[in-house]
Amino acid sequence: WWGTVDPAVISAKIYDYSDYSGYGVANFVPFLDGPNGNPVNGNFVYGPITTNTTWTLANSPYVVVGNTTVNSGVTLTIEPGVMVKFDGYYSFTINGILNAEGTSESRITFTSNKASPAKGDWGGFKFNAGSGASVLKYVNLTYANLGIYGYTTVPNIDNANITNNYSGMYLIDAGTTSTVISNSNFTNNTQYGIVLQTSSSPNI
Repeated sequence: WWGTVDPAVISAKIYDYSDYSGYGVANFVPFLDGPNGNPVNGNFVYGPITTNTTWTLANSPYVVVGNTTVNSGVTLTIEPGVMVKFDGYYSFTINGILNAEGTSESRITFTSNKASPAKGDWGGFKFNAGSGASVLKYVNLTYANLGIYGYTTVPNIDNANITNNYSGMYLIDAGTTSTVISNSNFTNNTQYGIVLQTSSSPNI
């Protein structure tokens, strides 16, 4: 029993992977609802994803309670209709493949877990080298600080709503690629919608 059922408060008491990627993960889930209590219901996720994984609609929503990374060579698949909520200022780093393909009727949502969400509630996505085959299709991405940061790569983006973030997308050293960003809205992002820097030339 951690003295609270708020995963953000619990996470703040621990110095582990969420604070420095060189450290291990202190797995505090499931956590109890009181002294000698019962496990709190919920699908809480954080830390490195080390094997091919699918987040299913049946188990939605997923609540991110720490910095999360898809490791190199690993694929995370997210089913249509899944909601992913970030319970604090955490980032989602993609070194492998993120396959988030919703449908027009069943979009995938990445958003804040706060009752009154605001821009900058969570960090956003970081796509690194090796993640170029990632797909964001029919997704909503809201209330992040920087929705999508791409370093030397950029995911394929189609029918995405990148809205109500502090900034939308920032690409650096992404080069001239076959990546396509299509049919998507970058709106109501405070600082900027899209920034392309240092020879970043995706097809938009």
